[in-house]
Amino acid sequence: MFIRSGFTVVGLILPIAAASAQTPEPIERPIPPKAHERASDPYMPPVDAGVTEPASYPRGGPTPGVQVNTNSNGNNILGDAANEPSIGIDPTRPWRIAVGWRQFDNVASNFRQAGWAYSRDSGRTWTFPGRLTPGIFRSDPVLAADTSGVFYYSSLKQTFEVDFFKSNDGGRTWGSPIPAFGGDKQWFTIDTTGGIGNGNLYMCWSQYAGCCGTNVFTRSINAAATWSTPQALPRGHVFGTLDVGPNGDLFIVGSNANAYGIILSKSTNADDPSQPVTIPTTTDVNLGGDLSFGDPNLNPAGLLGQVIVAADRSGGPMNGYVYVLASVTPACRTRPSFITATPPTAARPGAPSRCSHRRGTRISASRIRTRSAITTTCARTTSARA
Repeated sequence: MFIRSGFTVVGLILPIAAASAQTPEPIERPIPPKAHERASDPYMPPVDAGVTEPASYPRGGPTPGVQVNTNSNGNNILGDAANEPSIGIDPTRPWRIAVGWRQFDNVASNFRQAGWAYSRDSGRTWTFPGRLTPGIFRSDPVLAADTSGVFYYSSLKQTFEVDFFKSNDGGRTWGSPIPAFGGDKQWFTIDTTGGIGNGNLYMCWSQYAGCCGTNVFTRSINAAATWSTPQALPRGHVFGTLDVGPNGDLFIVGSNANAYGIILSKSTNADDPSQPVTIPTTTDVNLGGDLSFGDPNLNPAGLLGQVIVAADRSGGPMNGYVYVLASVTPACRTRPSFITATPPTAARPGAPSRCSHRRGTRISASRIRTRSAITTTCARTTSARA
């Protein structure tokens, strides 16, 4: 159940090269992993809630770490486990923070619940009240807060449908679950731009296990009270995420469900509550490969992470840039190859970039801006199994 990982990062700016006669050796796309987000073990209570040890306070760097899932005395609880954490911060009072995770009350069972904790002092100390719905199987937590400081907690049920929970007090307490369609590897984002879409929630999920087949995107314009009928995404995004640009444009990234590679879609009207969402622009993003999953040495039963997208809304010199990040299996195997990628509104593909011939998984990122070439940086990672 526990995996200890370490990584060695090598910064690499891929050289721009002229077209070459060398071509990638064809590779078959791996079969997507089966959905495992359902109860396979029965619930087991904690071994002994009274058995504790001092909490973990990782050192190194300017600020020491603080363990979040502790008991009321701030001690580590022996025999339980937590993973896949997500964090939300109140923008109106940033010292109020909430964290959600998959809570395993007993490491002898993979039965998981929706755990959470909150902080009132910028993360220096934490309170772990328990589980949102005790005894109910839940997974894939995602947290975020809107501009008024309302927290949202997205939680996947074993029916592969999603519930949302809302907190009006900075994550201290949560309301009843709100059904929201959904599916495996769901992700959501909130429009915090202050424009006409401010407060809109957008969610996508994987088509391999969910409520509605290939219809994997929905929007809420009323603070998660109701959700639009799910709709399909161009070219079938899977295992992706979303973000909102500074002018309210919506970006959705994922692995292409129908072909090899990473794709990025853009909607310019998703923020308008009076219009149905249209997504006219979809482009390939060159990360030098495709999303990694089913690696026998790292995570044989699942993904090595989802495809991440982030838009710069800082108002600074990089305002409007969009960044895409993923763990990918390189598209070349034993010899160099050249791959091209197309920015969202470019007239033609960008210059080819050379891919390292070394095998294995790596972390790749792209930076994209209208009418500019894609700049790609890569880092090769290694991990060890426990």
